[in-house]
Amino acid sequence: MINYIWKKKQLKANYFGIVEGIVFELEGSQDDIKASVNSVTVFPEHQQEHADNWTQERIDACAESCRENFNMNVEVERRLSIPSNDWTVDAIKAYMDENEILYLANDNKNDLIVKVELQV
Repeated sequence: MINYIWKKKQLKANYFGIVEGIVFELEGSQDDIKASVNSVTVFPEHQQEHADNWTQERIDACAESCRENFNMNVEVERRLSIPSNDWTVDAIKAYMDENEILYLANDNKNDLIVKVELQV
């Protein structure tokens, strides 16, 4: 099971306090492995509003809308399924065996990850 948390929900405002965009970061974790995705929305000038018009509820609703519209959960799941430095060497080798990616017995973690990245 993947556990999701919002790492960032941040308005991007100009010098005058007009919100020109918003940034979200969603993190998923599974078995001590973490992956995150970002969503950046830039508002056209006619849709920009002062930061005072933004409530936390509105920011949260916008985040959930981005999560759904841009399949952020799916992307986190995809990133969690690909070996990274968070994975153990044995787990990376098991992934490579399962996906028929060749490696040498004396390959270190970085060597293995590079070989995986060349195949993905």
